[in-house]
Amino acid sequence: MYQPYIDGLFFSYWNGWSEFFVGNYASSVAVTFGLDLKVERIHHFSGLPLPAKLWVRIGNTERTAVVVYHLADMAEGQDWRTLRLTWNPRSTVLPDGWVGFTSSPYTLAPGLPEGISFADVMANVGYVSLTTDQLGAFTPGHSLGFDLRVDNLMIVHYGDVVFKGGFEGVERSDPGGI
Repeated sequence: MYQPYIDGLFFSYWNGWSEFFVGNYASSVAVTFGLDLKVERIHHFSGLPLPAKLWVRIGNTERTAVVVYHLADMAEGQDWRTLRLTWNPRSTVLPDGWVGFTSSPYTLAPGLPEGISFADVMANVGYVSLTTDQLGAFTPGHSLGFDLRVDNLMIVHYGDVVFKGGFEGVERSDPGGI
């Protein structure tokens, strides 16, 4: 992925249409988001290298709620690395590291809308994005260039026990310690 200089914008990959990215995450006992990342360049229009934070943003458009997680710090010249994040989508509270926001009306203040839990957001995911746009932070517009390599983008949903009676405890897959 390459994003040339765009005045006042950030790197962002957004998916709100693929069945692999949207839907009811809360029907799973655990979800893992992952990718392989290589940072060639992140730079100001003047050519100076700049660091950036990479965020996973998950939105429930019905509930006007968004949750974000800081996935990685990026700097020019970073070699390939694998990034993985596993969470319990049925959690009623925000898991460690997650921050919630309301998307209507949009404010810079963190916090999910009243009466909305993390599990509520996960129950109807309308989009997933990978972005350097940090919700809740004021960042003055400036021209940035991102030259990133992304491979093996994945979202894995881990299910409940498959068989009841006779095959107790047989699971479809390992939810990575969750």
